[in-house]
Amino acid sequence: MDKDKTVELGQRIKDLRRKLRISQADFARKVEISKTTVCHYESGQRVPDSNLTAKICSEFKVNVEWLLTGKGEMFKPTTKTTTATGLAEKIQGDPVLNEIFQRLVKWPEVAKLMLFLLKEFEPKEINTGTIKNI
Repeated sequence: MDKDKTVELGQRIKDLRRKLRISQADFARKVEISKTTVCHYESGQRVPDSNLTAKICSEFKVNVEWLLTGKGEMFKPTTKTTTATGLAEKIQGDPVLNEIFQRLVKWPEVAKLMLFLLKEFEPKEINTGTIKNI
């Protein structure tokens, strides 16, 4: 890969990380590399191999064509229905989340707000460990 393409790929990695609002350290942890390696990718000093590229795309739901070429949308297309279904499955599969959900939907205002949020926003990964500690 020529130097210009390497720098462009590094810039897209940086753009992705900034869009996700995560630090280099958090990005590195999620894809199991060092923070220094992320820095080298972002500066164009190194290029991720195909395994890491696949891992980035999988972990962050990134469109591989965008990551490699800059063409297309940054993220893989998702539907709100798929997101809501995934959230519902996660809630049903976790007894703590299910209990919280069952208690919250008893209040009409909360139920309306939850439906609005499901329709309008894609929820981030739910950390059940954090919820259990509340």
